[in-house]
Amino acid sequence: MKKEENRLYTLIQTHRKIGIALFWVIAIFFGCFCFPFINLTKILSDTQKQIGMINLFLCLVAYAEVGLLSGYLFEKKKTGAVLLIHAAHIIGGMLCRYFLEIGEVSNTYNFTLPNIAIHMAAISCICLCSYLHTKKQIAENKEE
Repeated sequence: MKKEENRLYTLIQTHRKIGIALFWVIAIFFGCFCFPFINLTKILSDTQKQIGMINLFLCLVAYAEVGLLSGYLFEKKKTGAVLLIHAAHIIGGMLCRYFLEIGEVSNTYNFTLPNIAIHMAAISCICLCSYLHTKKQIAENKEE
């Protein structure tokens, strides 16, 4: 593990309640503003496609970091429990997005079944892969 990551791990382990609160705030924030990371129901202009690519990249990075935080916080939990935690923060973020844009037409093309399903599956996979990678790094670091 890199020295900076080791400091972050130590800080999170020292202040677990703050770390958990920060995890939920960050995860739900990204869930709100990154949904949908790919919109399958709206035809986009070229400019909107370019913005969509930037949004996709930022979502990948953001959720990799959420997975890293979950690895630091929930390293002793089973994978199924971590998947439930990830599903909860993804759904929480989507609900925040829905209520943020309530009454707007964007909810009609953002909150469709394909967008929700792809978003849930892809973000869960990104977070889980990052979680498993972080958990493996922690285990390797403890062996050294």
